Amino acid sequence: AKGGYTASEMEEVAQAVREIGAKFGISGTEAAEGMETLAAAGLSAKDAVGALPSVLALATSEQISAGAAAEKLVDSLSIMGLGFDQAGRMADVLAKGADITTSSAAQLAEALSEAGGTARAAGMDLEYTVAALDLLHKNGIKGSEAGTALKGILTALLDPSSKASQELNKLGITSRDLGTVLEELKNKGDDSNAAILAFGTEAGPGLRALINEGKGALEDYTGQLRNAEGAAKNAADQMGGNLKGAWNALTSAW
Repeated sequence: AKGGYTASEMEEVAQAVREIGAKFGISGTEAAEGMETLAAAGLSAKDAVGALPSVLALATSEQISAGAAAEKLVDSLSIMGLGFDQAGRMADVLAKGADITTSSAAQLAEALSEAGGTARAAGMDLEYTVAALDLLHKNGIKGSEAGTALKGILTALLDPSSKASQELNKLGITSRDLGTVLEELKNKGDDSNAAILAFGTEAGPGLRALINEGKGALEDYTGQLRNAEGAAKNAADQMGGNLKGAWNALTSAW
């Protein structure tokens, strides 16, 4: 009903949901929760079936419901301006991001919901944005707090009239590329304090954490995320690689 699918499409969807769910040890009913969210988001029957494996991989690796996983994927794709054909990429980047630091895919998706739009405006792609959020999570700034911090940093950089931009100009820092700004502020040492304080109480601590990590760390994380293909499926396989997972797969297939 939510997708407006025809009777013949529903037959295909039902069969696909059962078969795909069984591969992840998830019942057809549970997998259909993810399909419902995808349908409500406007995906065609074909596109929803195509996105479902990514949804279930994320759900299994994160131990959350298929509906919740689908919602996080749909929201993250939307805010980053990506099509639903990028669901696999999104799931893999979130899973890899959770793997390389002390965060979860759910926390990274929450952070993306805050900072994604501003990151897009700053010319940052998915992997670069998640890398910055990962570094914040590594330093104890997590979930929406990480998203708010990154959004504040980028907003100040994008606004030439902001106090932060004015302080950067005083230091001779004219670039507004995040990595370059981090490197130049780090090189300024104590002289950068006034500029960092100008970013405010929410963005400032996040900026200090990113400066301490450095441009190199940001590029290293970005590189790892650009090679994240298959991360969600691998994580799901590891989570299901035990007696409980085998039993769930058996009962789902039955």
